[in-house]
Amino acid sequence: MMRFIRRQESYYDFMELAVRQLLVLYPGKIIDFNQGRIVKLLAAKRGVCCQFLEFDQVLPDVYKQVYVERANQICAGRIQVLNNEIEVSDGIDWDKDYLSGFVWPKGKYFRKYVQVDLTNDADVKIPREISRFHFALALGLAYRYTDAENYYLHFRRLILSWIKENPFMHSINWGCTQDVAIRAVNWVWAASLFQERIKKDISFYHALSKSLYEHGVYVYLHPEKGRFNNHNHYLGDLVGQIYLGLVFKHDKFGREWLSWGIKELFREMRYQVLPTGPSYERSTNYHRLVTEMFLSAIIQIEKAGFEIPLDIRHRLDKMLEFIMYYTKPDGKAPVIGDQDDARIHPFSFEHNLEHRSLLCTAAVLFNRADFKAASLGFNLDAMMLLGESAKQKYDKIPDIALELHSRSFPDAGFYIIRQKNDYMFINNSGKSKNAELGSGTHTHSDLLSFELYMDDKSFIVDPGSYIYSADPDARMLFRSTPMHNTVVVDGQNQNELKRDVLWNFERNAIPKTALWIEDEDKTVFEGEHSGYQRLKEPVTHKRRIEYDKKKRDWLIVDSLEGTGKHQIDVYFHFDADIPIVYEAGILRTTCEQGANIELSFSSSVKLEGTIMDGWVSKAYSKREKAKVFKLSCETNCPLQIQTKIQRSL
Repeated sequence: MMRFIRRQESYYDFMELAVRQLLVLYPGKIIDFNQGRIVKLLAAKRGVCCQFLEFDQVLPDVYKQVYVERANQICAGRIQVLNNEIEVSDGIDWDKDYLSGFVWPKGKYFRKYVQVDLTNDADVKIPREISRFHFALALGLAYRYTDAENYYLHFRRLILSWIKENPFMHSINWGCTQDVAIRAVNWVWAASLFQERIKKDISFYHALSKSLYEHGVYVYLHPEKGRFNNHNHYLGDLVGQIYLGLVFKHDKFGREWLSWGIKELFREMRYQVLPTGPSYERSTNYHRLVTEMFLSAIIQIEKAGFEIPLDIRHRLDKMLEFIMYYTKPDGKAPVIGDQDDARIHPFSFEHNLEHRSLLCTAAVLFNRADFKAASLGFNLDAMMLLGESAKQKYDKIPDIALELHSRSFPDAGFYIIRQKNDYMFINNSGKSKNAELGSGTHTHSDLLSFELYMDDKSFIVDPGSYIYSADPDARMLFRSTPMHNTVVVDGQNQNELKRDVLWNFERNAIPKTALWIEDEDKTVFEGEHSGYQRLKEPVTHKRRIEYDKKKRDWLIVDSLEGTGKHQIDVYFHFDADIPIVYEAGILRTTCEQGANIELSFSSSVKLEGTIMDGWVSKAYSKREKAKVFKLSCETNCPLQIQTKIQRSL
């Protein structure tokens, strides 16, 4: 019998070694044999059991009510999924898009599904998001507060339902490795909160352990690693691999997951994070996700006794610093690039544009008073990640009055002009990590666009992303140039977009920043792009933005350099609930409460102004009606248009 077991272990070792070598020889390739039968054998290895994260801290009562209320809603069959409340009192259909009603067939091998089908209105993000199990955290936290058995029983029921309806590698919910990894991370955290109860429930403990081990095998063998550059998906894979490596660190393969995950995580931080701090994908929403993933994994790695290189700690610090600077005076993040509200483990329930919760953890981790001042105060996220002593460390950090000033992030193409409650985020970011690379990121066709906040509100905003595969026409619209606060020439996008290519576009517009000045009296930005050089009669759009610190007003100068006659349109997208009027060449906001602004225009040619209906999306799958102003002319180039923005008297 022992000889048979040793032979079996040798077989597993051989297969693991073979798969590992294939991954080294063919990086980025997804490895599977016989539709997963070989890896099923690996995942079914006997004697596998979990060692959950240590969690013995006492939770502060201040958070009790919110988690108990959310857990009660979940037990009653109401879950929050991507800004929608979904009714699942009859049980969750794990293969269903609850927004469109589309249901994927059950039990198919994951490679046989069409993950994104543009011929229907189904959104694969919905079942994937549900299967990430973010709601399990609320159940676990409510249980820790109350010891109420119903929270554990509901968690148990949901886990066993998912395992039954999603056999290993056989459902739509095995189609994206990042989602598999995020699900595993949330299972680990929730199970850690329930661990004393789970270990008394032997059958469930083994079922959960086996499924988590299958998750580890899957993530390890199906990394979303690109040939040239990687992105947040591969990072999510690595974070899941690290968590599962810690859970199964007594197991040979678990230790391999952990060591390889740490090595690759450090490599990805050195690749994905630009020197000034932004994620190279150049989306504020995805920057929050990537920062959260790096932060979570690095804290766990350090807790496990591994050394964190100084350059890794420095880059993480810079990532959090970028969040501090891009946060608007009202505490919300600007919506730059794609936005799908993704999280790794959302312990708190803050608004999707509220990114400051990370700064509380950062204040403790880096002992920075400015992070503390910019945060919302101490939160449960910091305690969950750093332990019970985090609150004492947070309280010892000095309280300071924080006043942020203008800041450039030139390697990302982001420029932030700010003074007190005046704020402008200028986007001249480009398509890829470096100008010479053609592969895409989560950017839009939006060079030289901006967001503007003055006094007490956002006036001019980026309209966001709204939706992905469920509506390719809307996807095409929201990432187009006319949906941003910039200049459109001859009705063309800066980059050529295609309806059936949802996350990439032609590399036509190359950005260039010519000037960034910050002195006592003013802040000046000058930039340009080559997006309209492909026209029959090429045009270069140059934009100068000057902020007068004493008068606290803005001057935008758009120069269209080239020859020939062209249609020129300048767009200004106003936030929802910002009414506007256009009279005698002056555009005014007419808010009944708080501040108002006015825009005046001048040029050597006659300009026509039009107020139109538009959209603003601040959350995935949600959009609001808003007003858009278009300033137009048809004339010969070269041409210059000036826009002055000041407070209304």
